[in-house]
Amino acid sequence: MEFKLKTLTPIWTGGVEGKCDRLHETGIIGSLRWWYEALVRGLGGYACDPTSDERCQLNQEKFHKAIKRGKTVQEALDEQICPACQLFGCTGWGKKFIFRIQAPDGKPIPGRLEKDTNFNLIFIEKKKFTPLEKLLLKKTIKLIVEYGALGAKIALKPSENTNKNLLTYRKKDHLDYGIITYQDGYKIDKTEDIVLEKPPDKKNQLDWPNLKYFWFIPGDYLNREQINQLVNRNNKGWYQNPDRFQVFLGGCIKREKCCPEGIERMSKKIFSFHGEDSGNPVKTKRCFGYVRSQEELETIEDELRDILGKDIHILMWEDIKDVL
Repeated sequence: MEFKLKTLTPIWTGGVEGKCDRLHETGIIGSLRWWYEALVRGLGGYACDPTSDERCQLNQEKFHKAIKRGKTVQEALDEQICPACQLFGCTGWGKKFIFRIQAPDGKPIPGRLEKDTNFNLIFIEKKKFTPLEKLLLKKTIKLIVEYGALGAKIALKPSENTNKNLLTYRKKDHLDYGIITYQDGYKIDKTEDIVLEKPPDKKNQLDWPNLKYFWFIPGDYLNREQINQLVNRNNKGWYQNPDRFQVFLGGCIKREKCCPEGIERMSKKIFSFHGEDSGNPVKTKRCFGYVRSQEELETIEDELRDILGKDIHILMWEDIKDVL
């Protein structure tokens, strides 16, 4: 499978000492898997968190015994590991593909993925993809291109001072990373609808990203001050008597005064892109995030409209899934 894409901003793929010195393919794979997991959960299925104690593991002895008893390979896999692990791999089961990021002419891309770079994502099958995996992968790429972002450093907050958002500013704390589009003449059309079934003995945890509880704002964004207002922080980044929902949204780094007592370290759940230093601000400017329940989704919608205006165009999973 091959996807023909183009960067609208640089893509951060990780590196030593916090420097993106070159293109790290593992950084792209990790981001793809994060969205793939969220998609599986949104479609009603189960996907483990590979960083948690509940991550999947394939017991080879149990796997081969199931096949000897007449189960298909797919049925034997379904008994033990989730759809995301079946494609991307887990302990006891390697990922199904060799991954390549190449220029359109087939040559390697030197250095980083900078702004306005055409590139192809290539999945070479080591194990045969199922029709379902192909559909899910297409939906994942389409979701990232049209509504999300790819790679790391996508949680930087746009500044309320627009000059600070530009690449020419001396500090790089507010730049956009990870926004991509299709190459000219290429697009992923809507694929067929999918409904997944969750194994009765598996349960997605509430704080795992689930597209059912995502919100998307195409064409607008939250700046640093607005994000602080949303999560009840002052301009120094300290929470001001927040509730646990606000800390869940804004993240917590366990600094003194930053987080309420008893709150564990967690990442922020709001991702905002100003588009001011891209070649296509109309496509680049966007905002998205996720919560843990329908009740929280209704709460965040009201709060977003209070900050950005009642007429702001907010998309929910029910809107997104009909066009993926």
